[in-house]
Amino acid sequence: MISRRKYDPLGVVIATDEGLLQVEPGRDPVVAVTGKRFNRVDFRDGLGLASAPSEGVWVFAGKRWERGWDGDPRSVSVTTAGDMFIGSADGRLHRSHDKGGTWTVIDGVQNVIKLN
Repeated sequence: MISRRKYDPLGVVIATDEGLLQVEPGRDPVVAVTGKRFNRVDFRDGLGLASAPSEGVWVFAGKRWERGWDGDPRSVSVTTAGDMFIGSADGRLHRSHDKGGTWTVIDGVQNVIKLN
């Protein structure tokens, strides 16, 4: 059985001070999001997250990057199961089960992590 991809490939995504740069083999680089300073990117199986400190998080859910969370992110992660996580500057952990459509705070995480 041949498995068909259900998403557009991202290639290599680079977080820069000017935006998100996508590089695919054999194609010219494309600026996917411009005007924001990105510092973290994670993507798996057609889902992606990119964080811009004090600006929020952009989500890739198969077609294009869209702003998906307002806040001050410090880390992002996409699991192999498709769950998305954002670690925010206030020490909270946010989770999405629906490709970044909604976000919930995971209670109790701040009790485990000591903030300075």
